Amino acid sequence: MIVSEDALSRTRDASSAPGAAVAGVPPLLEPVVAGLSAVLAEAGDRPGSSAVLLADLSTAAVLLLGEGVIPSPRGAPYVLRRLIRMIGGELTTRGVAPSRLSKVIAVADLTYRSPLGLAPLSSDSWEHVARESRAFERVVRRGRDYLMGSGLLSGRPDETARALARLRSERGVPLGLSLRWCREEGVELPLAVVALEDARVRREQKSSQDR
Repeated sequence: MIVSEDALSRTRDASSAPGAAVAGVPPLLEPVVAGLSAVLAEAGDRPGSSAVLLADLSTAAVLLLGEGVIPSPRGAPYVLRRLIRMIGGELTTRGVAPSRLSKVIAVADLTYRSPLGLAPLSSDSWEHVARESRAFERVVRRGRDYLMGSGLLSGRPDETARALARLRSERGVPLGLSLRWCREEGVELPLAVVALEDARVRREQKSSQDR
């Protein structure tokens, strides 16, 4: 597949391109961003940059899926798993059900891969997406149950922040999502404390891996 550098990098300026679907987005991604904006609006999400981020993630994911890559916990296929989980994380952090993950992939397949002349994703690829979606939903459900039942929300801010960092590193719960859960329970953690504890957990993990 050959795509011009201009199509990938050139962005429209709202003043010079009246009626452009999305200002500041490469033309190649405009249909994807427009489609994803509609999906997010249907889910009650407020306008923002999510559609652009999701377009970036989902187009990369569908290209890998279309090449027959199978999401895996190891090696190069792990990149695909991380892309899919990042899509789920962005959705849930904004309060959108993780079940919409497959819809995001479908929009990217229809508005990005198909116009490039590539065949739609195979049934096997869709089964991989469904499996990863179900796995991510389990991560979200178990992570929330653990956080709400652990008593950590009533502890010191640093203890709670450390627990959130461990939830992400050990259980795959997006940090933004766990912070959202805290806010919903009336617990607002200072971001500086969260960043500090997150850095400590990362250092501990790296030290453990280096041994």
